[in-house]
Amino acid sequence: MTNVQCGFNTTWTASRICPHRNTVERRVSKANELTLVKVADNPAHVAAALLVLYLVPGLRRLS
Repeated sequence: MTNVQCGFNTTWTASRICPHRNTVERRVSKANELTLVKVADNPAHVAAALLVLYLVPGLRRLS
């Protein structure tokens, strides 16, 4: 979610959440591998999905 808020700038994202920029890039890459919607292609969709997961933490365990 922070990456979306930072305009997909991994340096800004890393500065806000503290891991190294390479860690942020690996996590975004992994997210892109696991989903049909790429993070940069549809940021509103990705942000909405992350918000739902944040608001309903048990949702991940239901699937």
